[in-house]
Amino acid sequence: MRRREGIGTSHDQPQEGAQEMSIRPKEIPETTENWAEADFKGRSKSIVTLMRGYTLVMDEPKHLGGSGEGPSPMDYQVTSLASCTAVMLERCAKDAKLEIGSLKVKSAITYSPRGIAGQEGYQSHPTEAHSEIWLEIDATEAQIEALKAEYSRRCPVYNLYKAGGCAMRETWRVNE
Repeated sequence: MRRREGIGTSHDQPQEGAQEMSIRPKEIPETTENWAEADFKGRSKSIVTLMRGYTLVMDEPKHLGGSGEGPSPMDYQVTSLASCTAVMLERCAKDAKLEIGSLKVKSAITYSPRGIAGQEGYQSHPTEAHSEIWLEIDATEAQIEALKAEYSRRCPVYNLYKAGGCAMRETWRVNE
């Protein structure tokens, strides 16, 4: 993924001399927008430009008619779940004043290629998602349970899957 010059928003770049700090609730906008533009190149391949200026290749595997030059849309879906889980766990831990020693997330989704192909009786969206989460953290059992609850309440990708009827499963490996 590379970043295109000249595209992005002013809040993407830290101000000179700025220090990392938490955003106070009154500074958080009520809503925001994000966008992606897909430039179709044929054979299931698109070059996608994101609002913040990043570009990426999205493609299907050769056996599905693509050129295999990049991840598929479903690959990006499962990538979003794994990475958003990690980001939101880190944010929730920070808000709870907990320090994560290490964190790794492996996510998998189950979906029907038959549904995507348009066959009756099959769903085109993921029907099950499973995340295995390895977390090293200095916290009590109650703090860990509160962290899990806060993450599942706040993670936008987790909640998008859940709202779509996807069965969400997690295996937590805490301090193992």
